[in-house]
Amino acid sequence: MADSPPPLQRSMIAEAATPQSLERGDRYYRQGRILKPHRQAGKLWGECYGSELYKTSVTLNADGTIAIFDCTCPYDWGGICKHQVALLLAYLHEPQQFQVIAPVETLLEGRSREDLVMLIERMLKRNPELLDLIAAMPASTNRTVPLTAYHEQI
Repeated sequence: MADSPPPLQRSMIAEAATPQSLERGDRYYRQGRILKPHRQAGKLWGECYGSELYKTSVTLNADGTIAIFDCTCPYDWGGICKHQVALLLAYLHEPQQFQVIAPVETLLEGRSREDLVMLIERMLKRNPELLDLIAAMPASTNRTVPLTAYHEQI
């Protein structure tokens, strides 16, 4: 639900980060380094300006615990990185700054087949590897069969 943000406490962030990442992420948050923050249900994402501009995201469970996290930075020393800490602190202290995005189903409902195909083609131009997902997805079998077809078998 896009309107129901998961709860979050600083202790949850501290448990997911090393003390050094927590300290640096807190500094990044206080310096206003989180850009373009978004939220869709429990998924938070944005950009964090560190030594470079990094794309960072965190998905929260319904209870506010961290489920999934990702960042384009090279950090690989356990727990969440300072960019994710900064993102979570921004959400904790300034959730109103996060642009709320409706669920995908809501965004796509009412669109024509042609519009959806055009959208997918645009997405494939940006991310050609998505074609593998499309190729691996089985065709929909959502066709209805009239009950009269089964009457003889019953």
